[in-house]
Amino acid sequence: MIGKFLSFTAVLVAATVFSASAASQVARIPKTGCPNAAYPTPAGSPGLGKGFGVTAGPCRTRGAARFIVIGTAGLNVALPVPLACGRACILGCRPIIVLYATSLRVLIPRDRSLVGQKVCIQTGCIENASPKCIYLHGALSVTITP
Repeated sequence: MIGKFLSFTAVLVAATVFSASAASQVARIPKTGCPNAAYPTPAGSPGLGKGFGVTAGPCRTRGAARFIVIGTAGLNVALPVPLACGRACILGCRPIIVLYATSLRVLIPRDRSLVGQKVCIQTGCIENASPKCIYLHGALSVTITP
């Protein structure tokens, strides 16, 4: 299972195509991110041979650097202040890859062994506050479908 997940993760980093409608196989993970934060915006479908993408939510300060965490769900750890911009900022994904990017677009390979695999995607910002801090958006659970 780890090998399948890692092959999918490698595709997330390398692929660049996505389509236009959000799929029902993408679910918000409740109680993740900072209080009242947006969730990443999904686009496309996480089905085999289809395109899928996410765009990070808005940042609180101008010029903040956006990032995308790709991993597995279930970490649910509160980042301490001052690392986090405030109390109760919950990292819901166990990070495998962190990309400094505003959006991610991928083409899901036509590998039937990926069907049913889940990936956690969470975005956030490194805010320009003084001192700099991390503002987390909510996390998404993405399930690969046929």
